[in-house]
Order: sequence, then C-alpha cells, then structure tokens
Amino acid sequence: MSNHNSEARHDFPEADVLINAFRAHYQHFVTDIHQAVESNTDSVVLARLGDDLDEYYNLVLEVSHSYMLRVYNDQIISVSECVCC
Repeated sequence: MSNHNSEARHDFPEADVLINAFRAHYQHFVTDIHQAVESNTDSVVLARLGDDLDEYYNLVLEVSHSYMLRVYNDQIISVSECVCC
C-alpha cells in the first residue's frame, strides 16, 4: 500500500508540501497542548486551542478527501484509456 501512496504523491508533488505543512502544524499543536497542560492554562486559551484544532482537523479532512478524489479520478482515466485502446 505504501508503494501506491508513493506513486500517487509522485503524480501530485504539491501533496508533499501539504503533508509537510500538516506535520509542522501537528507538532506545533503537540507543543501547545503540552505547555497548556503543564502551566494550567486559562480556559479561554484552551477553548481557542480547541477551535484551532477543530479547524486543522477539518482542513486535513478536506484536503485528504480532495487528494483522494484526484488520485481516484486519475486511476479511472488510466483504466478507461487502457480499455479504449
């Protein structure tokens, strides 16, 4: 399965940029959460962090869904081209 993902990402180089950006944001959230837990952060700050996490989660879902649709569509086109030849 990793070969399939690697091949698909090769077709969409912008996917690597997005994946790296998501990883960087994820690490940022991990750091923020650890700091919040260690310092008994204010509930307003925690709520804001929760909102940011929700937004991040929704963006990841949206991008991954769009990416998978692109990969799927390209596979359908490839299969169609093979069948038509």
